Amino acid sequence: MAGSGYELDDPDTLITEGPTRLNSLAEDAQTASDYAMEHIMVTADELGLVYGYLVEFCTQVATAISGNALVLRSRMEESAAAMKAAGEDYAGMEESEAARIDATYSPEYSFDRD
Repeated sequence: MAGSGYELDDPDTLITEGPTRLNSLAEDAQTASDYAMEHIMVTADELGLVYGYLVEFCTQVATAISGNALVLRSRMEESAAAMKAAGEDYAGMEESEAARIDATYSPEYSFDRD
């Protein structure tokens, strides 16, 4: 879409700021995983054999939450690396090529802070 009005003035936003935020979110996802395993996971020793079904249920819930959080962490880390690489590529482009690429972005996506 030519003439979208999109322009990235500072590739450093993609190189450092974006990945920093995504890596912070990845750490939060790890914290969520650790929390689930520490506070939801219970053992038969803790509850006794009478509550075996509850132990199994808590194990399934904790494992599901932890697993999803770890997938989220992985995706955030991958996204941070990809964003940094895109910023480095962008920073190395000549202005005319960067302007040509900028013109292809949809105007509904603005990354500039107003």
